[in-house]
Amino acid sequence: MIEELYLYLEPRDEEYIWRFMDLSKLIYILTYKALPFIRLDHFEDNFEGYIPNGNIILPDDLKGITSDEQRLTAEKLNKNNRNLAWKARQIIFVNCWHLNEYESAAMWKLYSQSPVGVAIRSTYGRLKDNLKDAPQKFRIVRVEYIDYQTARVDTAPMDMMALSMRKRKSFEHEKELRAIHWDRTEAMDIIRGTRPTNSKAIIPIPVNLDKLIETIFVDPLSRPSDKTLVESVLEKYGLHKPVQQSSLAEGPIW
Repeated sequence: MIEELYLYLEPRDEEYIWRFMDLSKLIYILTYKALPFIRLDHFEDNFEGYIPNGNIILPDDLKGITSDEQRLTAEKLNKNNRNLAWKARQIIFVNCWHLNEYESAAMWKLYSQSPVGVAIRSTYGRLKDNLKDAPQKFRIVRVEYIDYQTARVDTAPMDMMALSMRKRKSFEHEKELRAIHWDRTEAMDIIRGTRPTNSKAIIPIPVNLDKLIETIFVDPLSRPSDKTLVESVLEKYGLHKPVQQSSLAEGPIW
């Protein structure tokens, strides 16, 4: 189920989205017939889900109390907000895509580190249609890239998912589209503090792979035998989709 309110800056249904990965991760998707949603605190960027400096409460923001009360209250509120963001990182799970008409050489280098790298090409419409009838709730958003030293997220921290829609400007090259899921199964225990952390690191969300996947690409440095290997893997799992060598491996026409 997609929360329509949050489909802001919505791509066109036909826009391409890409998921670059090692072959082992494709096998995971094929085995479970599901997309892996990763817990937010397991991402490489330590800023994921945290509050930018623009949201820090300053003593001068608090009116009608003494200066000592302002300082103590600001410290308490900021501590509570940081704690809330930390808990949200335990509850929010994300599946990431690269939104681009073409392949990205940078994304191949970043996300296909094994001898055989692959990329799923789909479209925004295919992803949206796959998730709209799922029992879980999702938000699908273009990631907004911000300067954490100066930016402010107006709805944070009470809208805890709002922070998962932002990343540092250093990651802007990723052009990321995110499907975001709030794991309600353990949320209240974590928020209350009766559970220290989520028992799950990954939530596989079932999808119709035949409807989701348009084409599989093999990385630019792959050998012809790698393409054959990927084709045999798809055949084993009964998924009949075209497999193409990355166009980045092509030479000039003349």
